[in-house]
Amino acid sequence: MVPDRDFLSRFVLFSFIITLLLSCGGDSPFDPRDEGGQNGPISLQQKTLQFKGVRSIVRKPSQVQFFFSLRDIDGNALRIPPETLAQNTRIYENNTEIDYSETNFFISTAENFRMDVVLVLDFTRSMAAPTSTGETGITQMLEGARTIIRKLGAAHRVALVEFHDRNVAPQIISYFTSDTDALLAILDDFAKRTIDNGSTRVWDAVITGLNLFPTEDNPDNVRLLVFLSDGFDTSSEKQPADIKSLAREKLAQIHCVGTGDAPRTEVLQDIAAATDGLYYAADDLGGITAQLEQIAINLSGQYKLSYISLTRNTMPSVRVEIEHEGEINAFQQELDLRAVIADDRIGELTYDDDVREGERANVFLRLLHTPRNINRFRFRFLATSKLDTVTLIAREEGGILDSTWQLFGPNPELWYTLKSDSSVLPFGGFGLLVNARFRNIGDSSLAVPFEMDNSIYSNEKRFSYPQTLYIGLPIIDPVPPQDSSNVPVDITLRWRVDNFRNLQNIRFDVRLDKNRPSERIVASDITSNRFKPATALEPNTVYYWQIIARSGRNFYSGPIWRFKTAP
Repeated sequence: MVPDRDFLSRFVLFSFIITLLLSCGGDSPFDPRDEGGQNGPISLQQKTLQFKGVRSIVRKPSQVQFFFSLRDIDGNALRIPPETLAQNTRIYENNTEIDYSETNFFISTAENFRMDVVLVLDFTRSMAAPTSTGETGITQMLEGARTIIRKLGAAHRVALVEFHDRNVAPQIISYFTSDTDALLAILDDFAKRTIDNGSTRVWDAVITGLNLFPTEDNPDNVRLLVFLSDGFDTSSEKQPADIKSLAREKLAQIHCVGTGDAPRTEVLQDIAAATDGLYYAADDLGGITAQLEQIAINLSGQYKLSYISLTRNTMPSVRVEIEHEGEINAFQQELDLRAVIADDRIGELTYDDDVREGERANVFLRLLHTPRNINRFRFRFLATSKLDTVTLIAREEGGILDSTWQLFGPNPELWYTLKSDSSVLPFGGFGLLVNARFRNIGDSSLAVPFEMDNSIYSNEKRFSYPQTLYIGLPIIDPVPPQDSSNVPVDITLRWRVDNFRNLQNIRFDVRLDKNRPSERIVASDITSNRFKPATALEPNTVYYWQIIARSGRNFYSGPIWRFKTAP
């Protein structure tokens, strides 16, 4: 990589970009399913606006959601306040405008999305050189990363990938997590290590980051990867064409920051354009202010439109019109609602879990659908010896509740009450409610009985909910067993998953190294629960190993095991 004249400029820009990405993060319905079958192709009418990345999902009860980005006619991203956009938006079903007095429609900006962000961190030789401030580029990068992590919302997730030398494959420092404390600790630990800052493998590192995104199509999960580069790569096996192909497969946007004295702008611009991402040039300190203003506009120009369809037509043609600068711009699609027409008096609540290697877990309760006139919830967690705290999630952290809502409890029967005396949730609304924190998870798993009190609702309203909250995934029974000695150097590693939550398509990463902790992955995305290293291990040597299980967008870390090979 060609050294930069001013490292500070690129890291100020880098930090601001990701901070913006995270501030745009948020929540969207859990476990997205195109329950209505195959929707038709999308047609566009673009005059003064361009629609980018238009996607749709439908789910019970007749909930329609469209995701899109807005650009002006020259391709620059637009940031229109959602209230203004809603005033200029009309929705038609089979050429008839919907009745807005009977159903709500919402336009949310990117802060209401669930967003997964991969940060690709550069620890190469050029980054280790001092900047004009006297600090190294790596020091500034790490401080910027810490600031980013601290700005995480309740359910925002970040993964970290690093590259530092041509002789070492890019490593996953952290899989996706919303655990701020864990991410900060991982960064601090890595910063203390002694590594050889060598030449660059940025393309391989980007591929490693993209592979953290699931292959499954989750339309309402925004996936972003950000990296800095001058466009020169001395040692990667993969090339920009591989990056573009994989990003399209993963439905991921890539944002490139061009750095250095003479960056290969055309290469980086092509990667960004091919993935619906954006390219930014970090030339010098004097040009940063203008760049930051443009970046702020660009990264927040993503939207979600959602409404409950009241039509009995199971295959409506939905047209969304947005007036801009005196012209009507529109997209239109025929939707299949046959499988999602249901009683809208039945709300739905589900949860996400985020476990950090047997230490602690966050469980986020989230609404998928809200019936009319809801201003109270009553729920309880049973068998709660490991429950630490339950807290309301504020709107600025991705929650659905405004400042009038309060959380009370638990009472002696363990019930929590969440209520507002002055506001009701919008019909069809969805989003995060509370975060339940558990501690001392032990074997990285927990099954918590959960109950909602539906007796507090009238007019046949109620919520469906999971009666057990499954937290984590036990990865157990290692072979060789923990602390084994005299292990053959040609050992085949084995393990077992207690799949008590019936996860599908579980795949595994295998970490194996002489160092603890280790980011060295010796096998990735395998379906078998056994692995034999390609070459024999060293004799009379202590090894550490760990299994990371993947299912969909979630990762589950097993314990770190240890064994010693035979002399």
